[in-house]
Amino acid sequence: MNCSNPCQQGVTRGKVFLVCVLGAICFYAVLRVQMQKPISLQAFLEAAKEYIPCRFSQSFYSSQQVEVTNVNMTVTERVDAEEKGEEARVDELTALLVQRLESIPDGNVSTARETCLRNNSATPCQPVVPCKRPLETRSPRERVRELITSSQYQPSVDQLATVLSLTEHIPENEVIVASSCSSNHFNELQAMFKNLHRTVFPKLNNFTMVLYDLGLTPQQRKVTEATCNCTVVTFPFKKFSAHVSDLGCYAWKPIVMRASIARARKLLVYQDSSIRWNTTFQRTWDRAMMYGQQAVLVHGVSFPGNTLKQMFDYMNEEVCPFRVFEELQGGIQMISNDSLVTQAVLHPWLKCALEKTCMCPDTQQQIAFCFSNNLHRCHRFDQSAFNLIMAKLYGVDRDKWVIPPDHHSVSISRKDRDAKYLYVLKYGEEGYKNLTIEHSGE
Repeated sequence: MNCSNPCQQGVTRGKVFLVCVLGAICFYAVLRVQMQKPISLQAFLEAAKEYIPCRFSQSFYSSQQVEVTNVNMTVTERVDAEEKGEEARVDELTALLVQRLESIPDGNVSTARETCLRNNSATPCQPVVPCKRPLETRSPRERVRELITSSQYQPSVDQLATVLSLTEHIPENEVIVASSCSSNHFNELQAMFKNLHRTVFPKLNNFTMVLYDLGLTPQQRKVTEATCNCTVVTFPFKKFSAHVSDLGCYAWKPIVMRASIARARKLLVYQDSSIRWNTTFQRTWDRAMMYGQQAVLVHGVSFPGNTLKQMFDYMNEEVCPFRVFEELQGGIQMISNDSLVTQAVLHPWLKCALEKTCMCPDTQQQIAFCFSNNLHRCHRFDQSAFNLIMAKLYGVDRDKWVIPPDHHSVSISRKDRDAKYLYVLKYGEEGYKNLTIEHSGE
């Protein structure tokens, strides 16, 4: 164990262990006071990974003494030590980002063909007037540092612990496939499970399917648990701010993704109920494992066209540098469980979701409809935030993380619905017919 706690030097391993245990107990006590409720051991351990400066290695169990810093450190020295640790983390993640930028053999640089002849257009375009802070001038280290060191983009200790408490009953596995559903999308969900059962699950080993219940009826929940080959988790809306309970705000989506990836040893695949895979899906999932993540592109519209200006304001960005980018889908995610994507994508996305002024600056129903061709014509909530964060991290190389055109492994089929698939699995055809007659009052 290399316990980098700043209150030990030249002490024996027993004393190191005692100090680390006491530090963990204090950390738990602070968490419990902040959250005003007990937390599970699982949530505590996951939060501790992010925030406690104790790291375990084989050296703890050797006979060697552990070299640590001086017990008499001043406040200034402690701050300097923390900043050095933070900068080391920035260096580590920057190196990983640069390595991936250099290793991806294909993928496009995001450059729109047209110039922005109309300042208010939603079409992807190159600005005529130079932007004040172009993405091309931001180094990889500058981009990483902004996203992982600012409290504006990182969840607090208690926020993260609350999110991770969702995983208490989810078994850890190599791959986590996750989805969410409310009662009004249940027929889409049945069609999704038909696709997963027939195309995806037979090819997977060591996976867990998780479904977050956003408001299924008791009957829907019962038939799903009996037939889905999945773990169903009730989303705990009461643990979060009121805006999270508004399903149309989609703040719940980054929350379930951050929770789910904590149980994935290798890969998280999150999908809306409209996602359908074909038999080549493993090719795309392997690519996500290799490069950290993969995204699906929506052609023809810039994401600023579908994002309110208030979100740009929250993230201290002008719209100008982002007008070249087409939109990425938010409802299909393939993410490897590594520190770069977790800390520089999922954490900023989660933080935005937890802040109403970021994710849901305007909840009027009409902002969800994208009918005009004007800039900021509508808002895509979680999808808007995902697009902005991806561009902030990857810059003009963002589209290197888009599924290549020759990977025809996934589609979005919102009209593909099945009213009986799970019911027939549970009750059989005759049982389903009798159930239908019973509920129709005949």
